[in-house]
Amino acid sequence: MPGHFHKSLRDNEGTIPQLVNAPITDLTLDTLADEGLPQELIDKLEELRDKEYRSEEEFLEDLEEVMGEEMNDEDESLILRHADTKYADEVKMTLCDHKD
Repeated sequence: MPGHFHKSLRDNEGTIPQLVNAPITDLTLDTLADEGLPQELIDKLEELRDKEYRSEEEFLEDLEEVMGEEMNDEDESLILRHADTKYADEVKMTLCDHKD
């Protein structure tokens, strides 16, 4: 599930892990097909479907690697407009003990 914590709120060190996000989902692929992205590019994006990233930079590196030179600026703009690339720079939360 995009935007969820891995495992638990605390790892073995007692720190909160980074939030993750999966920018390319089934909905993203369907929307891109409806918007006219060529099928061969949608097929390549399948490789990134539901893959989780800790930052937009990490996602963009993978996107460029997978898409190669077949993706032009217009295609990239369309993909980025529909990909969920919102990452939290800072997370604030309050943890409390739960007593049974």
